[in-house]
Amino acid sequence: DFLGREDRAKGRFRDLLLAVTRYQLFNYRRWLKAKVRDHRRNLSFDDVGSLDAASEDEVREFDRFYADEVFQEALERFRREAEQRGSPEARIVDLFYRSGLSQAEIAKRVDRPVAAVNTQINRGRKRIGAHLREVLGLVCRDADEVEREINHVLAILSQRGRAASGGAKA
Repeated sequence: DFLGREDRAKGRFRDLLLAVTRYQLFNYRRWLKAKVRDHRRNLSFDDVGSLDAASEDEVREFDRFYADEVFQEALERFRREAEQRGSPEARIVDLFYRSGLSQAEIAKRVDRPVAAVNTQINRGRKRIGAHLREVLGLVCRDADEVEREINHVLAILSQRGRAASGGAKA
């Protein structure tokens, strides 16, 4: 019922997730302090607004987690799509993003020319970008917000040393 009462025009879904997560952690800490082991109390989200504002560190940590989860979901969707098509893109893109290998190292591993690996990675980036739009489209109110969220996710990933994710463009 809580999400049904929320007005999508009032804010980003990511902000709502952060508030709910903080509220859950707040209640869990309170539960631990009281050492209530066998009793699970019903949590109410009505008090979310009464919490102190998130610290910058909390927001950064949450954003890193959020960006990684969104990107991993888009990457998984891409991987399934590429495997269904029988395309070698999935393995090449997986090596690029997960292993952090250079294009030359990937080319050697998959026994393909570097130019072919580069082409596969660029095609993969475009498809992952489309999947990012799909995933974020589920929680954003319009196309402009989707684009802002994509830029936000990519900026966070590049800050984490994942500049290999395309440097910014999806």
